[in-house]
Amino acid sequence: MSTAYLGTLQSQDPLYDYLRKDVLPVMDREVRDPRFHVSRLSGSNMVYRYDEERTRLSLIGKFYNFMEPYKARRLIGEFDNLKKARALGLTSLPNYVVRPISREKKMGLGLLEEYIEGHDLDYYIRGAAYDGRHGRLKERLSELAYFLSEFHKRAGSGQRLKAGPPAEYFEKLLGKLYKKKLLDDRLLGEFRKLKELWLERDCMREDNDVVIHGDATPTNFIFPREKGVIAIDLERMRTGDRMFDVGMVSGELKHAFIWRTGNKYTSEPYIGHFLAEYSGHFRKSEKMFRSTMLRNPFFMAMTELRIARNGWLDRQHRIRLVQEARECLHWGLKLK
Repeated sequence: MSTAYLGTLQSQDPLYDYLRKDVLPVMDREVRDPRFHVSRLSGSNMVYRYDEERTRLSLIGKFYNFMEPYKARRLIGEFDNLKKARALGLTSLPNYVVRPISREKKMGLGLLEEYIEGHDLDYYIRGAAYDGRHGRLKERLSELAYFLSEFHKRAGSGQRLKAGPPAEYFEKLLGKLYKKKLLDDRLLGEFRKLKELWLERDCMREDNDVVIHGDATPTNFIFPREKGVIAIDLERMRTGDRMFDVGMVSGELKHAFIWRTGNKYTSEPYIGHFLAEYSGHFRKSEKMFRSTMLRNPFFMAMTELRIARNGWLDRQHRIRLVQEARECLHWGLKLK
């Protein structure tokens, strides 16, 4: 993600004193007169990077508008989620969750966290699509599969899956796409029938709830120079079906390769590799692989519908994603 440099943080700014007096000591970086360079992250409303000149400490601050209580709750919730995720033991590479530092409600600072240096998964997808760096992408997908398997193993309710959450989210997506005229009445009805057929399948309930990342998009996983994965943006972390994460990675791969190459089949080797690697980290790996293979088409299709909502994408590509989701649902029902 690119940044726009804004200058230095002025000493009269309340945030300056907060960083100097409350944050730097916690980070073991006490400086008498620190100098913070400020950059705004592109694509983010109120997310800033602070680089202290002498200590070279870099922090990310996520702010909210007091007139938007929903965003405030979301950011404050992310702070708590990061702490919970790290409490699971994900505090060192190769499986690491970004460290939350603090929050300060008086300034609308919902989350202050460490800045992570590295490339996200989309960087490696681009490298494979444009430069033929296939092996490097597979290596990173193997690392991501290991991270998610560990994340999913660490905690859960122990309760069997319920059809409610995926059904509700699927219906929510259909409603948004219908409003955007990406679905007509016929397609809306067909998707609803497909949804019901999927939710009647035994495989959709033959697993337990686990803790999931909840927003497993390529930009939310950072890969440092050394081996491993660093997860960020856990505001949607919750208990649910592991396939929300696994299927989202698969659906994002499908979208990314269609978007960049025009060929929907180029993603298949990477999706298959990711599913096999993920399943291989479980004691009953064959059983897990079968479970993920049977359920993946539904969650993968749901991800394609999710991506199709984005207005910044070319409309023809959005229509193609809807069609791909439809085909994926039909094809997946044939799996036994």
